[in-house]
Amino acid sequence: MEFLSSADENPVGILRPDSRKKFFLTCDHASSSIPPALCDLGLSKNELQRHIGWDIGALGVAQEISKRLDATLVWQNYSRLVVDCNRVLKHPGLIPQQVEATSILGNINITEEERRQRISEFYNPYHLKIKRLLDTRTEEGLETIFISIHSFTPVYLGHQRPWDLGVLYSDDVVYSHSVLDRLSRETNLRIGDNEPYQIDEKDCTIPLHALKRGLRNTLFEIKQDLITSTAHQISWGKKLSQILVETA
Repeated sequence: MEFLSSADENPVGILRPDSRKKFFLTCDHASSSIPPALCDLGLSKNELQRHIGWDIGALGVAQEISKRLDATLVWQNYSRLVVDCNRVLKHPGLIPQQVEATSILGNINITEEERRQRISEFYNPYHLKIKRLLDTRTEEGLETIFISIHSFTPVYLGHQRPWDLGVLYSDDVVYSHSVLDRLSRETNLRIGDNEPYQIDEKDCTIPLHALKRGLRNTLFEIKQDLITSTAHQISWGKKLSQILVETA
């Protein structure tokens, strides 16, 4: 059983893999694409374009930061509904059966063989690419600051979220706090300190690739309605690039 054919897009997207600049970017939920073999997981196209399928606008922001900082960027080319690359393997949300009020029909009652195959085809290549790039940087003695780009919904389960931008962190608080200090001067922005989420035991990317290596890191969560257009994504990419340069 294989879900990707030779005609399908590679699960891992990458820009500037050979960059020696200090920033290293990831975008775990960059795409809403479902491989044809999974038949849209039983969902409509409209459902797949909602936040349940991807982080709307996040990839455009990440690509703009990569361009401005000449930084390596790695992203997942398929929807988190296929497999969520920012969940540890044991987490039930790795292949979610329900997101908010939406049942993911194609994920219900999947076999253990199918689960392993999705991990093999989508999840493992993504994390292996990040690992190999970071291994090379370590071997070459390059400084690395690990940045992950996400977006969030203005309303979640009926509750308004007041923030424009969230800065998330876990064990390593020093770098994120320096970013928060700098953002405090942006008086027109409502900044969430470890809001609207926190990095914890469910998360994979930053714990696995940044915390275990002792890399400085932070995760940006941008409110989706601020980055729906290409122009807004470029604007936010410019803004966050400047913040990163000033706090490096």
